[in-house]
Amino acid sequence: MATLEEQKKLLVPFLQRAQEIERAEPKVAYYCRMYALEQGLDIPKTTRAPEITGLLEVLMGKLEKDRAAVTLGARDEDQAHCENFALAVFNRADRVDRAGRADKATAVTFYAASYFFEVLRHFGEPPADIQQKQRVRSGRVAVVLLLVAGWLPCTVLTQRCMRRPAKQNQRVRSG
Repeated sequence: MATLEEQKKLLVPFLQRAQEIERAEPKVAYYCRMYALEQGLDIPKTTRAPEITGLLEVLMGKLEKDRAAVTLGARDEDQAHCENFALAVFNRADRVDRAGRADKATAVTFYAASYFFEVLRHFGEPPADIQQKQRVRSGRVAVVLLLVAGWLPCTVLTQRCMRRPAKQNQRVRSG
């Protein structure tokens, strides 16, 4: 049986992303909430915490209210809109990262993009290129956070490991 905290981890990040973008991108915010609702409903009723059930009821009401305010299009159009938004967020962080200016904000942007990519699962299995960007994003969040903490970039670490004398490499392996 999943604890309340584990169940909240399934829903809260999507609700946070929805709140962050509600004014600028109400349609994407709507689908973030919809995906959170789907995740919550996937928790078996027998193990679902009462607090989660209450949250889902409130969320259903919010979605019903928002449905009237948000202009929803055809499923394909809305999927394309959400995908374009996720890609825009990802690309913004990627440009900063590739320019060598990554900081904690870049990691947060990659992190947010991962949730927007995950929301695309509401529409079905994402295309391979989107899944690849999701995998890249996962690795880059970790690397950027290490950079912010003062660690050397992976490329420098890799070059040092490659330059290490063979004898030293053997000692490391056997020790």
